Amino acid sequence: MTSVICPKCSTDFVKRFTRRRLKDRLLSRIYVYSFKCQICRYRFRVLQWGVRYPRDEEDRREYERFAVNLPISFVGETISGRGTVSNVSTNGCAFVTDAQVSERSILRLTLQISNELPPVDIDAAVVRHFQHGRVGTEFLRIQQEERQRLQLLLRGFRRK
Repeated sequence: MTSVICPKCSTDFVKRFTRRRLKDRLLSRIYVYSFKCQICRYRFRVLQWGVRYPRDEEDRREYERFAVNLPISFVGETISGRGTVSNVSTNGCAFVTDAQVSERSILRLTLQISNELPPVDIDAAVVRHFQHGRVGTEFLRIQQEERQRLQLLLRGFRRK
């Protein structure tokens, strides 16, 4: 399977878009799949002859955000800083910082979940929103072990 590249911004941070409409379901029968760029949010279709994707129920789920007060540090191409996470989900987080972050920046995040446990590392997150020191991010790449640790944390919040 070849890597899919966004035709608008040329990034490989793309994700297959769930087939919700009849047209998308019919096109998938002839190996044409819908994708969404995780950077510029451009939606496009790609012919991937012979490729079949299994149904992924997680793609259809909307992620609940949990209010938290956790320290975070981040590093980008031209910026680094610290802040406080105000809410988190398995798909992203929002945090407050004094650093000037620009939208569409790619950041590496380190979320300190407790003093006893090692931090959760997010390999790549895109800044979707920045206003008055409040940053909204969407996670693009996270190692499976780190995602599982984050999901454990969120499950703990659900029980409270």
